[in-house]
Amino acid sequence: MRSIYLAPAQKGCDVTLFSLFFLEMLKANYEKVAYFCPITKDVNALEFVRGFFDLDTTLEEMTLYERDDAETIVSKDENILLEAIIQKHNALLAKYEFVLVCGIAQEELNLFFEDINLLIAKNLAAPVVSLMHGAEESEMDIEYHAVVNSHNTHLATIVRDAK
Repeated sequence: MRSIYLAPAQKGCDVTLFSLFFLEMLKANYEKVAYFCPITKDVNALEFVRGFFDLDTTLEEMTLYERDDAETIVSKDENILLEAIIQKHNALLAKYEFVLVCGIAQEELNLFFEDINLLIAKNLAAPVVSLMHGAEESEMDIEYHAVVNSHNTHLATIVRDAK
């Protein structure tokens, strides 16, 4: 395993915070770690993560599409988006020992097909760590989310209870 995909289930999952946690663990075990957010809405968060860990990944390597650009591409042909993400991910794997891939909350995109995070993770063959905002979720919702993700290699569901 050379990649993990962090998949936020909804807005407010603190994906940047969890990225810091995972990068801390990865940096303790790997010398060359990349952080990749194929679809981004906040370049400042990427810059913060890069600076915090002194990652040598460039901003251009860390991201591929702004949210609006990704929506436009997917509205024409989702395979174009997936192929570009796979190519960039493979280029990072050729240069780095481990790639932490960070998804985007589905509700932040105007897409009308299956969960974009699961689709990307499946195409990257990356195990998934689901991130949920537990304050609004029932135990049944959390279990359902884990089952939905089980078609990928689902490592864990992390629930942040912000009540």
